[in-house]
Amino acid sequence: MIKSGRSQLEIHPMAQEFSQKSKILFRPKRLEKKQRSKHKKIIFGVLFLIIFAGAIYFFFFSPTFQIKNALIIASEKNISSDLVAQVQNSVRDFFQTRFFFVRRDNLFVFQENELKDYLISKFPEISDAKIERSSEKNLAEREIKIYLTKREMAAIWCETDLASAATGELKPVEEENFEPVTSTAATISESEAVRPKEEIKKCFYVDGEGVVFEEAPLTFGALIVLVKDFSGDEISLGARIAEPKFIEFILDARDWLAKNSDVSLAEFSIDKEDRQLRGLTSEEWQIVFNESQTAAEQGFIIKKVLEQEIKDKRRDLEYFDLRIENRIYYKYRNQDSKEDNTQK
Repeated sequence: MIKSGRSQLEIHPMAQEFSQKSKILFRPKRLEKKQRSKHKKIIFGVLFLIIFAGAIYFFFFSPTFQIKNALIIASEKNISSDLVAQVQNSVRDFFQTRFFFVRRDNLFVFQENELKDYLISKFPEISDAKIERSSEKNLAEREIKIYLTKREMAAIWCETDLASAATGELKPVEEENFEPVTSTAATISESEAVRPKEEIKKCFYVDGEGVVFEEAPLTFGALIVLVKDFSGDEISLGARIAEPKFIEFILDARDWLAKNSDVSLAEFSIDKEDRQLRGLTSEEWQIVFNESQTAAEQGFIIKKVLEQEIKDKRRDLEYFDLRIENRIYYKYRNQDSKEDNTQK
């Protein structure tokens, strides 16, 4: 029986005894359950860590998922066996590098674009490296195939120095900076029959994208597009020396003139100060081009002036200047410059 007073609550002795006995009877069981639960959590945690670590090792560090073979395939005949061997060694070096702690030859880490960019940067002569993995059916082979494509030469580009050159404007140069050459043009005086002293440092092959990809010998010929660069810019392998549109313009100018006006461009040159593009014909006269117009438009103007104005005096020409749009200036070697208002 519980009696209540003003300020306190009295508990019957039997209830108090029951409460004490219940603590003795039930508290140890709850503790045992908690301890068992704690032990299970520890065991499951350890097992999870073991399984997780084993899975990490199995998928990322064991040889099971490492690329076993990289087959290099030359998709073109101009790719030498030496280049294939060098690429093979570079692929091995690439696979030795790591993404964080995982080697890059792991199938789950390997990225085709990474290897492609690596090979193109290491071998400028390679324009593309197409990479194929083993199909899902043949995943056990763990093989990749690399199809190499080599850059094609569009021009030979030469670093060139000139003892003294007329850049920007076509002006006479002091005779002491020239060396005499023979000429069949009867109207050229002895002092005018001269050629600038040139010093060609290095030559390189350049593709249609303007990328320098290989050192080249100094070669002349009807099928060779030779560009002498007087700009002073240093040329290095793998660099883009010109925009694709610039290379396309040079090729179009050469081909259009050769096909439509019987003008053979022996070489091109780039001035030092303003990077003005000039073409030198096999008849030893120059064409100063305007790159804002198409090669065909300028070729048509040159053809028209040659047929209507120059006629049989082509070998007496010194230059055509097309830098001013819709106008063409020309000059004979022993005369002042003339303007022809031939319209496009």
